[in-house]
Amino acid sequence: IIGLTTTLYWYATFEAPMSHSYSFFLFAAFLYLTGQWYEKAAWWKAMLMGIVFGLIVLVRPTNGLVVLVFLLFGIKNWKDIPARIKLYGKYWYHFFIVVAMIGLVMLPQLLYWKEITGQWIYYSYGSERFFWNSPKMIEVLFGFRKGLFVYTPVLLVSLIGMYILWKKQRDLFWPLVIFFILNVYVISSWWCWWYGGSYGMRSFVESYAFLAIPVAGFIAWAGEKRKSTRISLYIIVLLLSLHS
Repeated sequence: IIGLTTTLYWYATFEAPMSHSYSFFLFAAFLYLTGQWYEKAAWWKAMLMGIVFGLIVLVRPTNGLVVLVFLLFGIKNWKDIPARIKLYGKYWYHFFIVVAMIGLVMLPQLLYWKEITGQWIYYSYGSERFFWNSPKMIEVLFGFRKGLFVYTPVLLVSLIGMYILWKKQRDLFWPLVIFFILNVYVISSWWCWWYGGSYGMRSFVESYAFLAIPVAGFIAWAGEKRKSTRISLYIIVLLLSLHS
């Protein structure tokens, strides 16, 4: 569903020179490494995570929001927070490894900026900026111009999947829903919220890696229904996929 019936396919083929499909890979790798680190923490996993996170930020700085997925991963409620803090205290040196790897990844870009502009950090977008007090969230999600769910309607099942995660797997619900809400806010606050000439809302392509989880939740939930209901739900997904 994610690979063939969303705009990811377009940006991995016809507009492959754009960054979005590569960011999708980095998001998927980051999510995988997050799960692996919490399953069994190891310094080399922290190193890989630092490299991947550094690349994510290097490609698109606002995508640094993915750190929330790591921090909230596996958190079901407030009672889990003390144990999480204790875990971080046990592996505190892993975070130094992560920071070191991020710095190593960012260093060539910083050196380039310093050589070309005389500044360690250079903002290349001129007067273009975010308007944090007037986000176009409705237009970004449902607007005819570039709305995410208008041009990629199959992702509507991810919203249902979020509810399924809330009911059955809350440790995945919180990191994904909080990231999604904040990501929508950041994307819709950019002055050019439709992101120029593009097929669909291209700024969401990388986050499809995260939305794949609630989509899978929906499919698993549908698979538990009686045959007639299950077939009907699958037909709906097929029709939404064909429209996408």
